[in-house]
Amino acid sequence: EEQRESPLKYQTRCIRFSTDGTGFAISSTEGRCAMEYLGGASGNKGFVFKCHRTNREQPGQQPAKVEIVHPVNVIEFNRKY
Repeated sequence: EEQRESPLKYQTRCIRFSTDGTGFAISSTEGRCAMEYLGGASGNKGFVFKCHRTNREQPGQQPAKVEIVHPVNVIEFNRKY
């Protein structure tokens, strides 16, 4: 049994184990995903990345550009790759 703290700051939306069972992916409402590895796999290093973001311009307003963040609701691994 192994316990970990989430590398994401906000509410978790989805957790999926990889098809080979060496790790799992986590998604959140903040538009981020994290990949974590179990045991000694890949040196136990995980990573976090931003996704599902768009930029919108607001003419005549400050700030002129805003970043729209969309939650990542579902994660799926491709069994073939």
